[in-house]
Amino acid sequence: MKKIKVAFLVEHMSWTGGVNYFKNLFAAVHGSQLVDIYLVCGKRFSSTELEEHAQVIRTEFLDRKTPSWYVRKITNRLRVGQDFLLKKLLAKNEIDLVFHFGDHWYCDGIRSIAWIPDFQHIYYPDFFQRDEWLHRQDQFSNVVERCTALLFSSQNALEDCVKYYPKAAEKEKFVLNFVSGKPHASASAPSHHELRGKYGLAEKWIHLPNQLWIHKNHLTIVDALALVKNAGHNIQVVCTGKLVDYRFPDHVEKVQHRIREQGLFDHIKLLGVIPYEDVIGLMGYSIAVLNPSLFEGWSTSVEEAKALGKLLVLSDIPVHREQAPTRAIYFDPNNAHAAAEALLQAYEQYDPESEPQHFAAARDSYDRRWAHFGSEFERIVRSVSTLIP
Repeated sequence: MKKIKVAFLVEHMSWTGGVNYFKNLFAAVHGSQLVDIYLVCGKRFSSTELEEHAQVIRTEFLDRKTPSWYVRKITNRLRVGQDFLLKKLLAKNEIDLVFHFGDHWYCDGIRSIAWIPDFQHIYYPDFFQRDEWLHRQDQFSNVVERCTALLFSSQNALEDCVKYYPKAAEKEKFVLNFVSGKPHASASAPSHHELRGKYGLAEKWIHLPNQLWIHKNHLTIVDALALVKNAGHNIQVVCTGKLVDYRFPDHVEKVQHRIREQGLFDHIKLLGVIPYEDVIGLMGYSIAVLNPSLFEGWSTSVEEAKALGKLLVLSDIPVHREQAPTRAIYFDPNNAHAAAEALLQAYEQYDPESEPQHFAAARDSYDRRWAHFGSEFERIVRSVSTLIP
């Protein structure tokens, strides 16, 4: 049987969530008897994680600020018709189907799956500069109109798309729940003792593995820890992830200032970007994994914590409920008192003797979900490949 050639179009990959999504999907589909994965990217693009399980097609018009990049950008923005440069490249490599997220492109006669992670800009417009908000709105409208099919990581996102972009009702739509790579398979994670010494940690901690973006809601956790401290309790939250929000450059300083103001140096650690093995070690040895986010498409940190059998302390938002972790404490993300109570509850529930049992059960569940992730993507590709482009 002839395999279906699926090209993943990478116009930029500065977004960590996008890199993780592609990386894990490529790994889940690796060895497929139905699908061949191609990575279409610029000549300057480099990612060992993505290239490991894909055949790579490089082109200069995907490198920013090259002459051909400007030509393509202008013509596509003007909607003059075909994305001729891309169409020629795809035809040359006999690509059957394109997988992409957003951006303005259109190739008549080539089927496409557009992945839309979430609609944060609809719910939190103040988190975006006006130009970025308008660009995202235009981008999603264009994608919904021109793609062959739409893919979402959650049922919640699918329903939002139909609600806010009526043309989506006419499109074939699929939900593919993201499953993270195998964090429990990491043999190189440091020991509990090594992590404590390296990062100056308490004996127990809660792990918050989110980039320090404004919607990730770190400030509420800082305020919650202040309440916990003032009540005479000692809880430490260890944060990992990029210490930058390109939309609000002063946000990180605001968080750091709040920590100084409340005297919480020993209660919250902002470690920034650290080796992945250390992240998994921090998560594995934590008493719980925390995600206080105001909005998510499908949380990678929740999926990683589920794979390790960890207790989760989660903001009570629809996607976190949809991800359905076996062990979870939910709280109102806009209420520091509720967050403080949830953190204290996590400490009270922690039982180190039961952790191996939770870990073993999570591994069995994970293997089934990982296999389904790959096979469900194959099913979606098979279905879209029969649709009229």
